[in-house]
Amino acid sequence: MLSKIRSFLKEKESTIVFLLSFSIVCLINVNYSILRSLRNTLVVSCTEAGAELIPAIQLWGLLPLTFLLVYVISLFMRKYSQVKVFFLVTLLFLGFFNLHAFVIYPLKEVLENFVSPPEILKKVTSLYLLCKNWTSGSYYIAAELWKVAILSLLFFGFLNRSLSLKEAKGMYSPILLGGSIGGLLAGPLTVISAKISHFFLSSHGYDKWHSTYLMLTLVMTLVGVGMMGLFAILKNKVSIKENYTDSKPKISFKDSLQAFIQNRYLFSMGVIIIADYIAYFLFEVFFLDLLKKACPSPNAYCEYNGQLTFWTSVLTLISAVFVTPILLLKKTWKTAALVTPSAIGLSIIFFTLVFGAEKSWMQQLSGYFGLTPLKLALLFGSIQFCFCRAIKGTLFDASKELAYFPLSEDLKSKGKLVIDGLASRTGYCLAAGINQSLFSLFGTFQGGLPAAALISCIAVGFSIHGVLHISGQIQNKTPVMT
Repeated sequence: MLSKIRSFLKEKESTIVFLLSFSIVCLINVNYSILRSLRNTLVVSCTEAGAELIPAIQLWGLLPLTFLLVYVISLFMRKYSQVKVFFLVTLLFLGFFNLHAFVIYPLKEVLENFVSPPEILKKVTSLYLLCKNWTSGSYYIAAELWKVAILSLLFFGFLNRSLSLKEAKGMYSPILLGGSIGGLLAGPLTVISAKISHFFLSSHGYDKWHSTYLMLTLVMTLVGVGMMGLFAILKNKVSIKENYTDSKPKISFKDSLQAFIQNRYLFSMGVIIIADYIAYFLFEVFFLDLLKKACPSPNAYCEYNGQLTFWTSVLTLISAVFVTPILLLKKTWKTAALVTPSAIGLSIIFFTLVFGAEKSWMQQLSGYFGLTPLKLALLFGSIQFCFCRAIKGTLFDASKELAYFPLSEDLKSKGKLVIDGLASRTGYCLAAGINQSLFSLFGTFQGGLPAAALISCIAVGFSIHGVLHISGQIQNKTPVMT
């Protein structure tokens, strides 16, 4: 990793481009990490529905709006330059986050009573639940789409069109560290804001949690403005490159989706990503529900999420510097790609601990560690949560990007639009549909836990099968042209 950075930074111009890109990725991830803590708190801790609302959001809100987002961005990019689209979309997101914090959240009860769902929707429990809590649900959706839109589609799309293949190879692995640093900064920012915000805003009549929410929103706004400023400088630095053009992309969403369905290689990549997200999300929902029981107040819940963000970033940094380079450079792509489903598969331990909370063996096991069954399950769940997110932000993303190399340029562009823009959201939403089905079948959220654990294991199996299917072409770098 360090030798790759040194070799890349020999040229002054490349150094400036790298530092600007590194800083932008860092700031995008600062905001995303803060958003993750806020969205979890607003949905799980600030609503009566709690974690049961998340599958409803994923199924009825996030899936269709992700398709809409990708479609709208593709339309914007056919009419405007990627630079203009980046600024426009960023401003829209920041505007909504401020509107929610300063207007929508204070009027939450009034707005939800004024725009209440019709009684007929009660027949579809999950949809009714989302419509009833639409103020919190809309924030969750926007927070989830931030990274998809700003980082995956727009920023990396800009870099891919602005840099040569040699430059991209030298920059991609080191630039992942920017995401780690962003999380390291966001964790303490969230915890500190939760502790001190009330001292600054209590005189204005805000409670402790709303004070934290407002302070973190202001921090995100400043970070977003700084990010746009750095991007304005970056676009001027890369505009002189021969291979850079500010022309409008001609990739249509329909053609991209058709290529994804018809090309077996791309489809296998999609299966891997969708399966991994299904398995992980089934774990995450039950973990966040358990966390609400351990941290019932919104401020404490947000603070604990900040701590999770910090330790996730520490593990991400370790993975980016040591684990990922070793596995990608000294081992095969197959070995590196199998780490993610294997890590997610360990969630079966968490499911077992939660399911056996009332069993005598669980009482004995937790007593051995000097913990209650709840705290033991929370401890392992926290470790699993941080570990899986760290792997996702480094080894998973790096393996996914390397999987594009055997593709033709046309398939790379079309595949990235669908896979990066839709596959992960589709996985989340399928998991949400599974959760809703289990809730309807078993009557309670916890009643479906054993079935969720089984389905998670099956999803891990599909992911492993997908890795084995495409690993041969990755290792041989066999071109996939159609």
